[in-house]
Amino acid sequence: MKNILIVEDDIQTARLLQLLMEREGFCVSTRYHGVDAIRFLEANTPDLILMDIQLPGYDGFEILHWLRVKKKRQMVPVILLTAYRSTYKRLLAAELGATDLIFMPFKVHDLVARVHEAMNTAVFPLPTTPSWPFMALNR
Repeated sequence: MKNILIVEDDIQTARLLQLLMEREGFCVSTRYHGVDAIRFLEANTPDLILMDIQLPGYDGFEILHWLRVKKKRQMVPVILLTAYRSTYKRLLAAELGATDLIFMPFKVHDLVARVHEAMNTAVFPLPTTPSWPFMALNR
């Protein structure tokens, strides 16, 4: 069974995502705070991460950057979620090595299809040097 980590600070959204992913047959772990997500990822390597960009503690971009510089977790697919539509977020997500970016609200069948696609994709972009300053994670 494939493992998914959901990182989402809104409890209702996190529960919805968990329900949808469990219905698809995935084993799901959920974290509601960026720091908790980092702690989880220091000890575990999920098969996919579904993560909101705006989180307390470390945001989704910071966690994604941290993941991509860790050799063991460099190739874990990461799908970022955001309610704020912007070209900047789309470009930054790609630049940091996100597998996909989904804008909320989303259609359930689209989300499910994109999760399955990301799970089956062997190659996805590796990050480049970010063009914006952010807090470095010294872990």
